[in-house]
Amino acid sequence: MANEEQLNILRQGVTVWNTWRLNFRIMRVDLSGADLRDIPLGGAVLSHANLEKADLRNVDLRGAKLNNSDLTRADLRGANLSEADLY
Repeated sequence: MANEEQLNILRQGVTVWNTWRLNFRIMRVDLSGADLRDIPLGGAVLSHANLEKADLRNVDLRGAKLNNSDLTRADLRGANLSEADLY
């Protein structure tokens, strides 16, 4: 289940999220099972995040960093993954 504290930081916007990620790089991000449909995530640093079963339908993920993230059973239907890092 998603970490509510991390989810609340993400809801504050990509700038706040990315700044938090820079300060807490070694912390494991758990957004598993979260409904992220209403959160614009273009350019978000989601590297090494647990996004298992996350609902990302129709989410703007343009330029997001998703490298080494767990996207097992995540719903990405209609998501914009243009220039996203999925390595």
